[in-house]
Formats: sequence, C-alpha cells, structure tokens
Amino acid sequence: MKYACHLPTICSGFLYTTLYTISVYIVLVSYLAVISVRVRRELKEEAERLNVDLKTVVEKALEEEILRRKAELLKSRVDETLNAMRNLTVEDWVKAVRETRQE
Repeated sequence: MKYACHLPTICSGFLYTTLYTISVYIVLVSYLAVISVRVRRELKEEAERLNVDLKTVVEKALEEEILRRKAELLKSRVDETLNAMRNLTVEDWVKAVRETRQE
C-alpha cells in the first residue's frame, strides 16, 4: 500500500506522455503526403551510394518548380492586364480616378 499513491501519478504521467506523443505524431503525419515516382535504377543506386537525401532533394525541386510556375502565371496575367489597358488614355484614367473620389 505504500506505493499505491505513487502508482497513479506515474501511470497518469506515462499515459499523458504517451498520448501527447501519439497526438503530436498524428498532427505531423497529417501535414505530410506520400508520393511515389519511378526513376531509372542506376539513378536510384547512384543516389543511395552517394547518400543523397531523396526527400530533401524532391521537396526542394518541387518548391522551385512551383515557384517558377507561379511566376510564369503571374507574368502571363500581368501581360493580359497590360494588353487590356493599352487602349486607355490619360483622360480615361483621370475620369476613373475622379469618379472613384466622388463615391
């Protein structure tokens, strides 16, 4: 009976730590996605031989490609907007500004 009062404290601490660890793991896993790609066997073997961290390489390559494509998309939208604005004169701009000031 001497240890009876300490046992629930130890068990509840262990349970809390275990549940906290599991919940943190579940949260972290929910932010990750699994992708699968096929590459040439010699490429994979060479990467393994050189201890290439494939996860880091793939993440960096994806981030760079996404950034490049977003920049292309933005550039095309800016070009479209500029083309649409080519027929506007200074007087049109002045008129538009004055109308918005009166609102």
